[in-house]
Amino acid sequence: MHGCPKFSKKTGISYSIFYVATGFALYLLAPDLLPNPMPQKNENLTLHLTELIVIISLMGTGIKIDRKFSFKTWSSPLKLVSFTMLLCIGAAAVMGYYFLGFSLASAVLLGAVLAPTDPVLASDVQVGPPNEGMKSETKFALTSEAGLNDGVAFPFTWLAITIGLMFTGKESSFLDWFALDVIYRIVAGIVIGFLSGKGFGILLFRVVQKI
Repeated sequence: MHGCPKFSKKTGISYSIFYVATGFALYLLAPDLLPNPMPQKNENLTLHLTELIVIISLMGTGIKIDRKFSFKTWSSPLKLVSFTMLLCIGAAAVMGYYFLGFSLASAVLLGAVLAPTDPVLASDVQVGPPNEGMKSETKFALTSEAGLNDGVAFPFTWLAITIGLMFTGKESSFLDWFALDVIYRIVAGIVIGFLSGKGFGILLFRVVQKI
């Protein structure tokens, strides 16, 4: 699979397709030697694998960005993950509720799932490695938005869960959702992400280079 990016660049085909094709071939040829691919058969494994994949894909997107943060220089992606993305979530939820006949909780969940862009499948239109010289505001906005949108959409996933719990009569409230899932989780994510990034940066670019 090491040569997939080069082959993808020549053919114009996303190399993610090769990974899917390889997995399909492995399960076709040796199904008894591999775990059952159905998520409901391996719930814990599926949960942890998807979490790991999201972390790796977002980390891979984030390390491409070498622009220092400020509200002015990051205005494009911040607008995309605030006004634009909230409008997309709202529009998808409305269409799911009125046109598809979903319950309110399912409609909100649909909006939260469909609104974020995929940082892996969108990699062909993102920025290249750091310090490459050429800069494109459009590519920067797409790359940074792809890294930010999952964190913005996540509270709305919990909003759907909160609405579902309220309709089933279980104890839950919008105030608890806003305090815990919006304020606390986003602030904690920003702080942990900033400290982790700074820590790894110091470790890799200062400590390791001196060894």
